[in-house]
Amino acid sequence: MNIQKLWTWIDQNGERFEAVSDAVWGFAETCFTEYQSSKLQREVMEQEGFRITTPVCGMDTAFIAEYGSGAPVIAFLGENDALPAQSQCADVAEPKPLTPGGNGHACGHNLLGTGSMEAACAVKQYMEAEGISGTIRYYACPAEEGGGAGTSDCTGNLRRSKKRPSKQADRITALLMILSIWAEALRESRWNAGI
Repeated sequence: MNIQKLWTWIDQNGERFEAVSDAVWGFAETCFTEYQSSKLQREVMEQEGFRITTPVCGMDTAFIAEYGSGAPVIAFLGENDALPAQSQCADVAEPKPLTPGGNGHACGHNLLGTGSMEAACAVKQYMEAEGISGTIRYYACPAEEGGGAGTSDCTGNLRRSKKRPSKQADRITALLMILSIWAEALRESRWNAGI
């Protein structure tokens, strides 16, 4: 599978992942209450052939989606939680709450979680097409915004779990999180440019 085939897969599946992002936007669940968001993401990852472990470290909305086995372990980090009092209509560049005082995704975790999921699924497709062995993991971390779980604490709890990532995955999780954001921005710029 060359890089163009990978982009084709991403483009062919873009609307499905955008629908997940839009749904998570609409749920606007705050820290430790990401039940609908977590359920939807688990369902998508199961449909893509990932094994699901949940709850993780006593957090009901945390889960690990895993595909394959052995090294390397490639890990993606996603978040779903919204912020209180940040309700906002979609596609509006000025303050316009859906519900005055309601919850909203002012930090874009609907995009971060879904973009990381899509990246994990795309890497899975690539590894399958090329006959590459290894493990892909998607870590769904709740309560990044407040609640004490935060990404660093949640990631620490996940590292201490039975599904502890290898040292290689520990080193690349943050990089892949950044790359998934970059890939989503690049895809958006390609879409806007008609590529």
